Amino acid sequence: MGDELPTVLSAAPRNSAPASGPEWHLWPGLIIASALVVLALAGLDALVWQAFLSVLLSLLVAVPVSRILADSVCNL
Repeated sequence: MGDELPTVLSAAPRNSAPASGPEWHLWPGLIIASALVVLALAGLDALVWQAFLSVLLSLLVAVPVSRILADSVCNL
């Protein structure tokens, strides 16, 4: 009788996100929007735009993939 776990503990969600602050999937969009405004104001040439956009595209892939990997490692 004394070694049973309460059912409340087993129903608790794992790795629940904090309630405050923007969600993690909004950050790439915010970074892109602010960087595009800065670059538009600076009037940079096409080579700089290509380098900048390639870095942004790699971040768009890297941020969600790293988040997914971190979640899967934490759930092990």
